[in-house]
Amino acid sequence: MLNFVLILSVFLLLSPTQTFVIRPLPKPPSSTSTVLNQAPPSSNTFDLQWCSQDECTETLREAVVNDEIFFQSPATGQVILTHTEPPSTPLSLLILLKKTSNPTKTLLLSLPSLIPHFKISVEQRVYDALTAHDSSFSEHLTVFTPYNSPPPSQIITIGGDGLLLYVSQIFQKSCPPILPIAGGTLGFLTPHSKENMLNVILSSSGHTPNDSTTPIKLTLRMRLYCRIYSSSNVIIHSQNVLNECSIHRSTDYLTSLLLTVDSESLAPVQADGIILSTPTGSTAYSMAAGGSVVHPGVAGICVQPICPHVLSFRGMVFPDYCRVVVEAGGGRGGGTEVNFDGRGRRVLEVGDRVEVCMSKYPIPTVCEKGDTQDWVQGLSSCFGFNRRKVQGENEDDEE
Repeated sequence: MLNFVLILSVFLLLSPTQTFVIRPLPKPPSSTSTVLNQAPPSSNTFDLQWCSQDECTETLREAVVNDEIFFQSPATGQVILTHTEPPSTPLSLLILLKKTSNPTKTLLLSLPSLIPHFKISVEQRVYDALTAHDSSFSEHLTVFTPYNSPPPSQIITIGGDGLLLYVSQIFQKSCPPILPIAGGTLGFLTPHSKENMLNVILSSSGHTPNDSTTPIKLTLRMRLYCRIYSSSNVIIHSQNVLNECSIHRSTDYLTSLLLTVDSESLAPVQADGIILSTPTGSTAYSMAAGGSVVHPGVAGICVQPICPHVLSFRGMVFPDYCRVVVEAGGGRGGGTEVNFDGRGRRVLEVGDRVEVCMSKYPIPTVCEKGDTQDWVQGLSSCFGFNRRKVQGENEDDEE
């Protein structure tokens, strides 16, 4: 199993059996931090706790000194993965390609350099194509079967953003770090290029000189845990999603929905539907429906209506500790359907509800520069964010 160190901006407690530790990033010296660190012990008249879904814990960043409340750190930070030691045995590597790619053209030049360092698994169609081209590959490659094969140490995706959704689907619980390499049409979530593929794979796994201790920047992409309940309160389906859960009409008529947040009724909704998305999914269907784009480091649940039949219903972002519920209503509205990351369409009967909360299993992806730098660059290069002709550019001064 891959031994590594995760460094976060907040301190978390871990059990003794885990193979990695979490510790705070070193903070640059400042006058504020010096005062806080040297503050003498005091007897406060009150304390703070974090409470969510009837569970309370000690706060992570909020503190009280001399009855003054302050933040010790930001809520989130750049996550860093550091290998504790060079790999002593070949790590298991899963390579996934998009369905329309040519396996021999994509992997033929890279495989000979990867085989000495990894136990490589590929899907059946890729295995068949490579062994048909060179039968010796059968000695070094194994076939990966979704839901049945053991989890790899690392995943390489060569394709578009849809491959990450596929990984999220087949790894519903803990997911290994993913190195997303651009090979699709859009590539907003795939910052690494094919040209540098071999070097990035080796360095991200600690197989190049001095790279065993080189920090690797990760984006921990929050997922949503979605459950469908019948009107009789029986769980029909549950699933973790990376992008969004979409509840929408199944006929030509508006659908009637009831939106509830933490057991508090927010509003009855008449619209084409509602999108419940992650920050990662905010640049997908939610953005197309008019929602705001949200940085993947923001811990929140985005609620975006689809063509609401009222002008005052706008997109909202709730904290990640909230539980959002959408119930299918009756009345004059049409039928209602739900799908997860664009797949698995299911019909909702009157009284059925979809409950959504933060999943405890994120999708970790390897950054090229950093989570903010990659995100901003993706907005510019993939979406042409706010790009327009500058007024007065290349124009004569005369009117």
